[in-house]
This record gives sequence, structure tokens and C-alpha cells, in this order.
Amino acid sequence: MGFIRCCLLVVAIVAATACLAQDGGGTVTFENASARVTFSGTFYPGTAQPPYPVILILSGHGPHGTSPQSALGRLLNDSGYATLSYDEKRADVLTFDRAGRVDMVSDTEAAIAYLKGRPDVDPKRIGLFGSSAGAVVASAVAAQDPSVAFLILTGMPAEGAAKARGRLIAELARKKGCEQEEIDALAADFRAVIADDGGPADMRRLAARMVSDKLITRETADNLLEQYDTPGARALLTYDSAADLRNLGVPILALYGSLDMQAPPDANIPALLTAVEGKPAVSVIVLPGLDHSLRDAGTDDTPAGNRSRGEPFTGTGVFQAITHWLAAKGP
Repeated sequence: MGFIRCCLLVVAIVAATACLAQDGGGTVTFENASARVTFSGTFYPGTAQPPYPVILILSGHGPHGTSPQSALGRLLNDSGYATLSYDEKRADVLTFDRAGRVDMVSDTEAAIAYLKGRPDVDPKRIGLFGSSAGAVVASAVAAQDPSVAFLILTGMPAEGAAKARGRLIAELARKKGCEQEEIDALAADFRAVIADDGGPADMRRLAARMVSDKLITRETADNLLEQYDTPGARALLTYDSAADLRNLGVPILALYGSLDMQAPPDANIPALLTAVEGKPAVSVIVLPGLDHSLRDAGTDDTPAGNRSRGEPFTGTGVFQAITHWLAAKGP
């Protein structure tokens, strides 16, 4: 919590420009001046009328189809919300680090400040949609910023990323027919790497051993290493969102896919509900047959969890769940 709070105490000076297209949407830029980073995004009013209620879309490790032109963006627009998504230039390194900065949080605060500076936006009706690591960021921002009106979280690793990743590795080994003793040893080795803050070399050795023992595929190992090769990504594995969730006081919709291997609902929903116990208006929905990105799940063993083909957030029941919750929540 300390480094989240420190980050949010930084006052960002935001500069923004916008160029609207004929259909009412257009490219915008805004600056996180404290980090000296300028972002490019797209703002779409959709069917909303000014002053617009807005949903700011935050993705996870990389592009998750969260452009307002995507199916998700169109859904939110058709539900009466304007949308802003932006090119998270630093998202692929997750920019969580141990030096006291949580850059994606300050980036999100800069985006919110940009929206509040628009005369056509209602500053009291800005919500956040966060997926996976984006859900972690969204909860961190809302825990410290009382102006955030609501949260939609998908694949939220409420139990902690390290536990979720260790659980995934164990499940992959189990699928390969490993004995429980071998699975326990593998999980212990993974926990040791995380606990000792081991660098990429330690994880490379562990991944190579798992490939050699045919516990995971080379593709799975490469994916695991890709998500562990920066200080930021490693720090995310040890970051605990429970304190942020306990500090939330806004309506929350949390969606999980029943076949999500990265943030399995049976492990993460109890952690989420424990953290938000007593909070108002918390809805948790498990969507059958969907993966981590809320698509109809495939059968591969990538660490992203059943990484299926198709556009994220288009699985059976996703749109109905979101539109129903938004309508029930009201303005």
C-alpha cells in the first residue's frame, strides 16, 4: 500500500488535446507530467449525451482488444457511456517496481484528470473497466481516488499474482500426469524464486527444467519468462491487492470465466469477497466455459490460461452481464 499511496500523492499536471472525427469519436493525447510520458488514446461518446458518463478502459499485460472500436467498446458505448482507452506504452513491462513508483496507477490518474478537464464529461460519473493486471490497477486507483464512480473488474487476481501463477504451474503439471510429490516440489521451487526475488536467470533455469521434464511446453515456458523478465513484472507477482479492495466504497462488478487458469474463480472469488466484506453493491458473476479474457475457452496450456482465439470479452454471457449490471446500477 505504501508505494501506491506515494504514487497517488503525486499531483500530475495534465496537458491534453483532442481531434474529433465525424462520427463523434477521435484521437486524444494526455500527459502524465510527473513521469514525462505522453499517451495517445481514443475517446468515443457513443450514444451518451453531454455531460458524458465515461468508462476508462484499462488492459492487462498487453493489448486485450480494449480499443473503443472493439466489441467491448461498442457495448459500453451502446450502454450509454462514453469510453476512453489509450496506448499503454508501458503496459508490457507492467511498471510496478520496488522504488516506490506504480506508473500505471499514475498513468490512470493522469487519464482521469484529462477526462475531468473536458467540459463535456461529467466528473462525478467516471468509472473504470480493468482486466487482469488492469483490474489490479483499477482497484488501486479507486482505493485512493474517491471520485471514481464504479469498477468493472475481469479476471481480478484477488488472491495475489504469485499464488495464481504458482497454482497455474501446478495445474499444468497435473495435466501432464505428474505425481503430487513432484507437483509440490515444483510449486515450492517457484515460490522460492519469488520469495527470494530471483531474477530472470533463476526463472529461466526453473522453466528449462520444467520443459526438460515435459511438464510444460516450450511455448508455455517462453510465455512465463516474458511475463517475468522485468523488475516491474516480478514486483507485480508479490503485490497484494487485498488492502486496496478493503478500501473500496464504490459499486463493483467482478466477472470471472469458469475455465480461467490464470485467475481461477474458486481461488480468487473467496479472496475478493473476504476483502470487500460489508461493502455496498458488490456483484460477482462466474461465466461458464469462458477463459481469462472472457472468451469461449480453448484447450491449450499457455500461462494466460486457455488462451482462445477470437476477440476478448466476446464470450457467451459477457455482454448480457455487463449491460444488465450497468442498467441496474443506474446513473
